[in-house]
Amino acid sequence: GGWGKTTLARLVYHDPEVKDKFDIMLWIYVSANFGEVKLTQGILEQIPECEFKSAKNLTVLQRGINKYLTKRFLLVLDDMWEESEGRWDKLLAPLRSAQAKGNVLLVTTRKLSVARITSNTEAHIDLDGMKKDDFWLFFKRCIFGDENYQGQRKLQNIAKKIATRLNGNPFAA
Repeated sequence: GGWGKTTLARLVYHDPEVKDKFDIMLWIYVSANFGEVKLTQGILEQIPECEFKSAKNLTVLQRGINKYLTKRFLLVLDDMWEESEGRWDKLLAPLRSAQAKGNVLLVTTRKLSVARITSNTEAHIDLDGMKKDDFWLFFKRCIFGDENYQGQRKLQNIAKKIATRLNGNPFAA
């Protein structure tokens, strides 16, 4: 956590050029609570004029996806943990058979196995930590309130040791 996966997905999601390419923009925060019914309901809740929002039966909900998700969409599934390919297939089946072409599923996850299960292509981005020099400036701003802090040498040496152990993770800073 804290490497910027959700932040990057938000930048893509809110980018005007991206928005121009899709008729429907959907964002679902998933975390460890993966449930096909719950996620399908979440998708349907974001589709205007959809009548299937309160159904509890997955088959009924998936019919709603087929009926109402007829335009090009971008669906972000944020913070996915589920590694069961069968459960993924069940969730994604109506999305993969959607009428419109050019739909995009963007998944943020800490697990490469999840990225591989959800993707028809090998398109994934591994986020690494910040570059050492950039992180040091950022870290100094976080702990000293100033990225140009040149005060107490002893404190700076301790801070450098801590910064090295954080491996460029901005959330940890």
